[in-house]
Amino acid sequence: MSIFNEKPIVNASSTIQYLNNVMEQFYLNSQFPVNLDRQSQTDTTAATAINIITTSTPTYSISASTSPTATSSLEASFLETLLWSLLFYPMVILAAIGNLLIIWIIATKPLMRNIMNQYLMNLTLSDFLSVTFNASFNFVFMLHQHWPFGKIYCIANNFIANLTIVSSVSTMMLISIDR
Repeated sequence: MSIFNEKPIVNASSTIQYLNNVMEQFYLNSQFPVNLDRQSQTDTTAATAINIITTSTPTYSISASTSPTATSSLEASFLETLLWSLLFYPMVILAAIGNLLIIWIIATKPLMRNIMNQYLMNLTLSDFLSVTFNASFNFVFMLHQHWPFGKIYCIANNFIANLTIVSSVSTMMLISIDR
């Protein structure tokens, strides 16, 4: 029986109950707990919680608290961190290399310096700044729920995130107007 074949949800309390059931089935039946919440989980029952924390740094946390032994929790945390790192960092490295190649090609070839490629250069620079100065640092924060890079870089990181988003959206708007 699938959890998605149930009756439609009619009120808020049944929505919360439905989400709790979904979270139980997906996360509590796994071999390790998913605990990416800022708050400490002291509940020993199989309760679940979905917390979406909206701050200037986007933080999405899903918590599922179980009562595993300390060593299995530590092993699971290490394996979970390793898995996410093996999935995330190759994407960051490939994005940085790809963006640098596009920047290098447009900057060194005089025939590539037309209006459309200047727009693409701006998008590429925006993406490169986002990947190098924002993505990796936010990934460390999401894994450990702690910002070890200091208050100044916290402010700079949020500024860079907003700057690159505004730059990308403005550039895409200019591309659409130009076409």
